[in-house]
Order: sequence, then C-alpha cells, then structure tokens
Amino acid sequence: MRKYMKIIFSAFMCICLALSTPIFSFATESGIDTKNTLSDNLLMISSKEDFLTFSENCRLDSYSNDLLVTLTTDIDLTDEDFEGIPIFNGIFDGGRHRIKGICITNDGSSKGLFRYIGANAVVKNLIVEGSVSPDGSRSMVGGIAGTNEGLIQACTFSGTVTGADSIGGITGTNNITGIIENCQVYGTLHGNHFIGGIAGENLGVIRNCSNLTKINTTVEENNVDISDITLDSLTSSEAAVTSTDIGGITGHNIGVIRDCENHGNIGYQHIGYNIGGIAGTHSGYIENCTNYGTILGRKETGGIVGQMEPASTLDYDADTFQILDSQLNTLSNLTNRMSHHAKNDTAVDSNDIDTLTKEIENAQNALNRLDINNGSLDPDSILATQNALSGSLTKILNTSTKIANSDQAATDTLSNDFQAIIKHVGKIGTTMNNASAHLGGSFKDVSGQDTDADTIGKVTGCINYGAIQGDINVGGIVGTISPENDLDLENDITITGNSSMNFDYEVRAVIRDSENKGDLIAKRQSVGGIVGSALLGLISDCTNTGKIDATAATYVGGISGECHGSIRNCNVKCIISGSSYVGGIAGLASTVSDCRSMIQINEGKEKLGSILGYAEKDGSYTNNYYLTVKTDLGGIDGISYESKARALSEEEFFALPNLPEMFRKQTLRFVFESGSSKNIIIDYGSRINVSDIPSVPKKEGYRGSWDGYDELISEEIVFNTTFTSVYSPLSSTIQSRDLRENGMPILLASGEFTTTNTIKLSIAPTTPSLTEGQQIVEIFEYALPNSNTPATMRYAYLPDYNIEEITLFVYSEETDWRPVEFTVNESYLVFSVNNDDSAFCIIHTTPDYTFLILTISAAVILILLITLLILYIRRNQKKKKSGIINN
Repeated sequence: MRKYMKIIFSAFMCICLALSTPIFSFATESGIDTKNTLSDNLLMISSKEDFLTFSENCRLDSYSNDLLVTLTTDIDLTDEDFEGIPIFNGIFDGGRHRIKGICITNDGSSKGLFRYIGANAVVKNLIVEGSVSPDGSRSMVGGIAGTNEGLIQACTFSGTVTGADSIGGITGTNNITGIIENCQVYGTLHGNHFIGGIAGENLGVIRNCSNLTKINTTVEENNVDISDITLDSLTSSEAAVTSTDIGGITGHNIGVIRDCENHGNIGYQHIGYNIGGIAGTHSGYIENCTNYGTILGRKETGGIVGQMEPASTLDYDADTFQILDSQLNTLSNLTNRMSHHAKNDTAVDSNDIDTLTKEIENAQNALNRLDINNGSLDPDSILATQNALSGSLTKILNTSTKIANSDQAATDTLSNDFQAIIKHVGKIGTTMNNASAHLGGSFKDVSGQDTDADTIGKVTGCINYGAIQGDINVGGIVGTISPENDLDLENDITITGNSSMNFDYEVRAVIRDSENKGDLIAKRQSVGGIVGSALLGLISDCTNTGKIDATAATYVGGISGECHGSIRNCNVKCIISGSSYVGGIAGLASTVSDCRSMIQINEGKEKLGSILGYAEKDGSYTNNYYLTVKTDLGGIDGISYESKARALSEEEFFALPNLPEMFRKQTLRFVFESGSSKNIIIDYGSRINVSDIPSVPKKEGYRGSWDGYDELISEEIVFNTTFTSVYSPLSSTIQSRDLRENGMPILLASGEFTTTNTIKLSIAPTTPSLTEGQQIVEIFEYALPNSNTPATMRYAYLPDYNIEEITLFVYSEETDWRPVEFTVNESYLVFSVNNDDSAFCIIHTTPDYTFLILTISAAVILILLITLLILYIRRNQKKKKSGIINN
C-alpha cells in the first residue's frame, strides 16, 4: 500500500509541476506566454553564494538548457569580482528582487549581467542596479544583457552603462529572435555609435518599454574636447563629432518597436549624427511611440527618428524563399572566394567585403527563420524577421553598387570574382520584385501605395512633445529620409537612379498618423515640423503644432523642409521662422494634396507661402487650403492658386470636412519649475481669462512669473503656446543714483525687489503743510521696483541739522502726507514705507525761545521774591528776639 501511495504522490507532484511551471511559447498575440515544458531542472537562488555558483556554472553553454531559476531574495554584489553570467538558455525569474552593486569593468565585448541570452531563454521580473563599463573593445554592452536572442520581460535597470558601439540600458544588441517588453531604464548611458535607452541595436522586437536615462548629454560623454570646437567645425565638417545613431529606445532599428516612451534627454548641442527620441536610424517598423525628452544633435535630429533609411520590399510569391536561398548560397560562396583573393590586394576595401559577408549571413538566417515558421512565432517577431531580411538585402544591393561605382576589384582575378557577384546580386534584385533582369539598374519608390497592412520602413501613430534642436536636417518626427552615407556623414546621398548594376528594386519610407507638438530650433538646411528633409517617401495624415525657429535655414516647412516624395492630408498650425523657401506645408515639395495650413511666418526673406515656399514645375498640387493669420502670404511663393493652394475665409475654412479640432481650439500650456504642467484650452482668436492663469508657486528669495505674460493677457491667442515659469532673484538692497559729496547714496531701500535697478530721485510735485518755524530740508519723489514686502528706507541726512529738530513725512495718493517714525543708524535715518508710497520729506523745525525766556524770567523774579521774603522774615525774627532780651 505504501508503494502505491508513493506512486500516486509522485504522479500528483508531476501534475502540479506541469501546471505551475512556465511554458515558453510565442503563440499569443496579446502577450508572451513564458511557460516551459516539464523539467526537473529547478534552481532556487537564496544567497549571494548561490548566485555566484550559478554564474560560474553557466560557463558551460548546455548547463542552463531547460533550467528554471527562481531568485528568492535580493543579491548585493558590491565589491565582488563579478564579470557577468557567461551564457543563459533557460528561464530566470527574478520575482521582482534586486541584483544590486554590479560593477563590470573587465575588458571585452558583449557585457552585462548576462553576457549572452539564448534564443530559447527567458529573463523576467528582475531589477538590476549598478554599472556596466568595460574596457577593451567595449561593443554590445547592456545593463541586463550584452546580446539578447530570447525574451527579456518586466525587467528594470538603474545605473550607468558605457562603451563604444551597441550600448543599451537593457541590452547592447537585440538580435532577430530577441523580444524585450515591459522594461524600464533609469540612469545614464553613453557611447560612440548605436546607443539606445533599451537596446543599442534592435533587429528583433521591443514593446511597452520606457527610457528615463540621459544619453550622451555631456561633452565628456561624446568624447569631445570642447576647446577643439570652432565655427568651421560646427558648420562644415565632422571634426568635432564622434557619436552617431543615438535613440531613446534604440540607436539602430531594423526590427519592430511598439508602444514605447522616451522621457530622457538625448544628445549634446552641435554634436552627433542621427539622433532620435525613439531611434537614431530606422528602416523597420515603429508604432504608437512617444517622446517627451529634449533631443539635441548636429545633423539628422528628430523627435522620433534621426535618420529613416528606405527599406526594400519583397514580393512573397510561393517560390521567393527558395529562389533567394539558392541565390544567397551562391553569393556567399562567391564573396568568400573574392575575400580570399583580395587578402593581398589593396584595390578592394576589405570593409565592403566584410559588410557583404555579414549581410549575406544575416539574410540567410532570416530566410531560415521564416522558412521554418509554423505559426508558433510571435507576430511581431515574424514582422521583425521580414524587416531584417529586407534590410540585409538592401545593404547587399547598396554595398555591391558602392563597390561597382568605386572602380574596385582591379586585378583580373578579382574582376572575374566581382563580375560573378554582380550577376548574382542582379538576380537577387530581380527576385525582390519579380522584375525583368534588364531594366537598367534603378529603384522605384512605392511609398505612395502604403496600406495599413504594410509594416516595413514605417513610422505610424507616434507623438513628439519634446524640444528638438540641431544644426542640419531637423524634424519633429524624423530628421531626414535618405540612405546613410557611411563615408561622409556631413553629405547626404543624392539618389539619381544611375547605376552600373543590372537590376531594379522597390523601396519605401512612410510616416503616417503622427503628430509633433514640440518646438524646433535649427541652424541651416532643411527643417520641418514632421520631416526635415525627405529625398523620397510618403508623409500622410500628420499634424504639426510645434513652433519652428530656423532663421538662417533654407527649406523650412510646417510638415517638411524639403520633400521629393509625397505629402498628403496633413495639417499645420504654428509659427515659423526661416530664411528662404519657407512654407506652411513645405519649403519645397514635389507632390502635396489635401493639406490645411494656418501659419504665421515671423521671419523669411524670399520664396514664402502659406502652403509652399516654392513648387517644382512638374509637381502635383491639389486641394490645399489655408487660413490667413495677420498677413496673406499667398499659397505658393506669394501667389494663391484656385485648385492648388487657396486662401479661405474663416467661415469657409472652419466648414472644411474632417477639419481637425486643433484649428478651432488653442492649448495654452503652463509649465512649472517642477516639470508638471497645466493646460488651458480656449477658442480660436479668444483672449484668456486672467483669473484662469495659474499662479506661479512661491520661491523664497525669488519672484515668479510666466515668460511671455504681457503678450498672453494683451493679445488674441491664435497658436498653441507654452509658457514657462521663470524666477527672478529678489535684490535685498538697492540704492539711488544720486550721492552725497562723501560718496554715500542719498537713499537706500531694503526689500524683496524684482530687479537690481537704481532708485531714481526727483523733486516731489507736492509738499506737506508747514507751520511757523518749519522748513523743508529735502523732499524727493522716488520710484522703487515691485517688492513682495514693504520696503525699509535709509536716508542719508545732512549733518547741519540737529536730529532732534527733524520730522519725517511720507506721501501716498491715498493718505496724502503723514508723519512716520524713524530711527538713527550711523549716518542714516531708517524708516518704513508701504508699496503705494512715492515720496518723502525731511522737515526742520526752528526752536521758539520766547516761552523759555519768560519762564526763566519768571523763575528769576520768583527766586528774588522768595529771597526777599526770607530776608524779611529773618529780620522780624531778629527784632523780636532783641525785644525779649531788652525786657
């Protein structure tokens, strides 16, 4: 019986274990199910010693296979020589416990709490605190992982992460199979290239994550000696810049990013290329992301993306995978052969061959992952894989074009190798869109054909609230849409379609349903409320209400500074300043349709318009309307066109179908010093009720006010405006301009004044009534700055007058002249005045001695009479005494 009970009990425990153990699966679309198959491999970590033993055991890659690790307590690794968990392939549940005090400084790359997280691994519910700042090569550095290929879920990192390339708060590189969701990062990050709050590079999926770190926000973090920065370096070269591809979520995105937020400030003024609130560079898919941080950079700076690279598209016919797989295998063999022959030949740039080799491998991995997909993969992971495949194929095509156009492969052997490569790259280009193999080596922009189902090369549903500041190509959502120029970041690639390659392929870059509310400041070139410069692509259903200040820039627009793609169904309401080619929708654009504009151009020299600054002769422009604010600028270059760009009356404009509510309402945002804010919404063209304006919180020693308050209460409000609380230090003592001969100020005033201005003294227009014997010594009218408290005055009195004979009067319109008490402090009379007092008077009273003389005279007479009486009495007394004696 006991034997059967043991069997039953064992079976029961197995069932319980099966029900309670997580199973690893990507089957659900709404979230990740992190359950594992039944396993006896359970590990409970309840001490630092347990953790360090576990870490050492993970040097063997198979040790953690199917291992379920549960952290049951906080772990403090302060002063421990900890170099990271080498590799992990199981499930690690932190139970919301902390691993704190990590300090990883040893040489190498792929550094973090975990160096490598495998494709079947899960790390969840973990809080990590410390510093990951290795020496040596310092690539792929993250707070949780150096390289992630699995699932990192509900984890938090707080601290510092530094390195060279691929630096992230959660992971340095999130590979094609990697998923990061519901994670947060706090602290500071800095590096040289590919730096992101969550991941330095993202080839996989990032969802529902938030960054609250500061990234490369100081000169030191950007590895720049500020003494080397010159005017020339800021305007014509990249000598002062070493950092590229920096984003609040990721530095470089090929994969999928959804529902993420950035709250951290990013970048440094005039330094860095490809700086974005969500991604530095991007050719994948970004949806429903928001930036609140301030974004600073040199070139290609945007509220969501710094530089958006067009992505190639694939026509997924039945045989596409098999054809591409065969072509890539052949191309891989050809590239390896060319690499072998080129080892001792300087005609070929080895970096180009390395790039080809790497991207061929990446493309093959993506194909394999898609080919084995049986529906069990997470939908975003499938999308990320498709984007990665497209990105790799694009780089293969671009790198091959670059080699062909640079006259490399000079020797006969290398030339033969390269011609074979060219042939197969052409086949890949043909496969990508099922085109003819002999169409002349060009590409086709298919962005305008975008649908909701298209998820490659896209930014959609994003909002920027942060201020954006850069020198060249600045946008509220995207800095620029163009291919990256790896050789010279200062110069953009101009797409001409001319190539020696013998294939065509399709590209796309789409920005949809996105909104910019942040203010933009830029120095030159292209600046736009949504995109600074777009060499191709589609901007659709976007809105800008952020102010644009780019007084020296050419090509400035409410949506795009310069757009050679398409702009449609976009709306702008803002104030714009530029130099030339300044327009409400775009400074210069090829295709603009169904857009509405309500703008005010504060500065602009030529080529100005409420819709376009300038239009191309063969461009397409239809159904664009604007509402004049103050001055009619015309629709395009000072002229309105009936069917292209026309002014409407208020009644007509507000009757337009589907007109956004933002045109009818203005949002006034009051931002307090704490960072909190209050919004007040008023109707178009109204004035704010003064009683609705929030009070500025008091601050000891300062006077608070709203910047721009005078304009706020005196003018009709047309545009959304942000008012920031400002505090002016209160001066404790101010003095008059007028001085005594000894250099002493005639008047000092002590209080809480809003300025340090001197006191202006003048002769008072009125005087107090005087009685006999009174005369005015000095009388002054004065003007004091506003004071939070009544002021205390110090008047330097004249030494010619007896202080006891002085009376002091103060004047206000309400009380007229009134005497006030004073005290003497060294050479000053000290007295208090009220805020409405405006003058004071010193009166000397001449003493009247008549009464004193009479009094003294009477006293003398009285004394004389008393003396005579005394003498008379004494004489009588003597007489009486003598008579008695005689008798």
